[in-house]
Amino acid sequence: RLFAKQNKVSLYLNCHGVTEASRKVHPSSHPYAGHPMPLQGSQVEGGVKMINRSDQMYCVHRYVHHDDWMYTDLHVLKVKEIESYGARPTPLDEPIRVKMQKNNVGFEFCGKDLMGKEIEEIKMEI
Repeated sequence: RLFAKQNKVSLYLNCHGVTEASRKVHPSSHPYAGHPMPLQGSQVEGGVKMINRSDQMYCVHRYVHHDDWMYTDLHVLKVKEIESYGARPTPLDEPIRVKMQKNNVGFEFCGKDLMGKEIEEIKMEI
């Protein structure tokens, strides 16, 4: 971590859920009942030490066997320096949601093309 900060580089580590976490599904009262739940930081390989040692942690999740298969949810699980970045963790049931464009050529956020020139308009709104 010190090397990365001193040299202004980033390290991204892709983790997968442990066996027990991969079997957790939404309860019957939830709109996604029976589908796998998004992972929490403690449920990745390495457990709690992974989220404790990281500055930021995200969970990218899709309900691939649901009618909403074209949506990708980004759960912000941890942001260490809230004051300087202005970012905050997302509520558990309110992730950042992007939608695949037709033919899987990009994504839309709030109906705007994330790959085209509309991205500048989104930055201005945020």
